This record gives sequence, structure tokens and C-alpha cells, in this order.
Amino acid sequence: MNKFTYYNSQYPKEIPEKISEFLVDHLGDKIKYVSYDDTFKDLGMDSLDVIEIVMNAEEEYGIKIEDWEAEKCSTIGDMVELINIKING
Repeated sequence: MNKFTYYNSQYPKEIPEKISEFLVDHLGDKIKYVSYDDTFKDLGMDSLDVIEIVMNAEEEYGIKIEDWEAEKCSTIGDMVELINIKING
């Protein structure tokens, strides 16, 4: 289920769609729509919630995201960008 309100063409469409799925799986129907500018805090997520999203991304894409890298991600867009960088080197 895609809940992103808009796409940024610099990222492959499947990355934000997958992040959207992770958020829905984790938060359920507590969220209606998200955008790249939304912070994890805006969505009511704490650091443990973000770690779960990171672990989902690592498993899905076969990547390793270091703790310090995840800590720099304050918005959904930051996370999408980090995943894109990790996938594409």
C-alpha cells in the first residue's frame, strides 16, 4: 500500500513504496499519508521504531546501515536517500 503523497524523481519509485510498506506494517492505520519531509517524530516514532525500519530495509535490500548513518536520518526523505546510496554504492 503506497501512502507517499509525492515522488522525488531522483529516487527509484520502489524505494519510497517499500518504506511506505514498512511504515504501514509498523504503524498500521495510525498514518494516512507521508511525504519525504515528514520526520519520524512527526509520525510518532521513537529511536527503536526507526531501528526496526532500518532492519527491514537492510533485510529487504541486502545492505548494511550503520547506527551513525541511521541517526542522521531525521526525515523519511533522508532514509530513502540513504537506502538509495547504499543500494547504488
